[in-house]
Amino acid sequence: MVTEREWRRYHTSRRRSPAVCLGAQYVLDHRQKLRQDKAFHVFLLLLSAAAALLLPLVCESVEHEAFEELSFSNEPSAKPRSVSAISYVFPSEQETEQKTYTFDQLLRGKLLLLDERHALPPDVPAPNTMSIALAGKGMIPVRNLQIRSGRETIQALGELFSALRQQGVNGLTVWEGTLSRAQQRAQQEQYARKLMQTLPPDEAVGRALASFDQPGTGELLQEYTVELRFQTDEPDMPDERPLDATPHGQKLLQTAWRYGFVRSKPDANNRQAFRFRWVGKAHATAMTYLALSFEDYLIWLHEKGTLTIEENGEIKYIILCKPVTGSHIAFSVPKGASCDASLDNRGYAVVACTF
Repeated sequence: MVTEREWRRYHTSRRRSPAVCLGAQYVLDHRQKLRQDKAFHVFLLLLSAAAALLLPLVCESVEHEAFEELSFSNEPSAKPRSVSAISYVFPSEQETEQKTYTFDQLLRGKLLLLDERHALPPDVPAPNTMSIALAGKGMIPVRNLQIRSGRETIQALGELFSALRQQGVNGLTVWEGTLSRAQQRAQQEQYARKLMQTLPPDEAVGRALASFDQPGTGELLQEYTVELRFQTDEPDMPDERPLDATPHGQKLLQTAWRYGFVRSKPDANNRQAFRFRWVGKAHATAMTYLALSFEDYLIWLHEKGTLTIEENGEIKYIILCKPVTGSHIAFSVPKGASCDASLDNRGYAVVACTF
């Protein structure tokens, strides 16, 4: 027991939270401190998880600038294979015509290098996508009806799946298609919440960040890349074995390039190893013949400038490459050939001509 005067003197001399005073009685406040509150700890963990997911968005522009100097290597990581069907000269007897492409036309092309080091150029038009299930008329199995891609990609997928069915390959499914930045973010957050059911929050967030592209980066921002997986008996659980380790995966790899699909990162040890990008038959044939990855192929084109591919003794494709120096670029292309031009996101324009 203390007098009211003693209580007031004690109260003003100490910098602490006010005690509860009932008349002249001094009663200690036994409420639980905030740092000891378990619910508050859970709140902090969830807050840190959300911050970890949003941090790549805040730092995105800085990261791209930092990687810009590192991304322009002039040496491919692998040497191209020597193939008799490929030469590096333009046929002298070939009649040509001049074709000019604007920068906007090049931005719509299929050869943009997109990864953590190479951002989607700001002026690239929004992808023109549609439901794979609907556009494929039910002949292209998909994980869900919301998966979308571009019209050309879907048409090539239909041809690829039809060819694989004739070889007895079943269970192949389009697991993922084109994604917006918001969908990428939601994908990470949903996966993190799922992992938190069995893992500590910090570990769950780390695995979620490592399992998917950071929002605003990666090939799935365009309409030419899909993730192809083989189903298992477990729902939403694809076959995680490498494609070259299974008979049906090997048939997929042996067939995909014939319909214009290549893997940008065949040596990846995550979901990127199952991504197939539609680049057209000319580029897919060249990459397969030369045994080059997507990025190494672009570097090789920068060095050579011209690539001619023969099939059965006749010229089938001519691929031309040169740096972009202005708002448009002109190519002397084979007269009468079907040509497809693209920026490569490394300062060069590439045009593939098919006879």
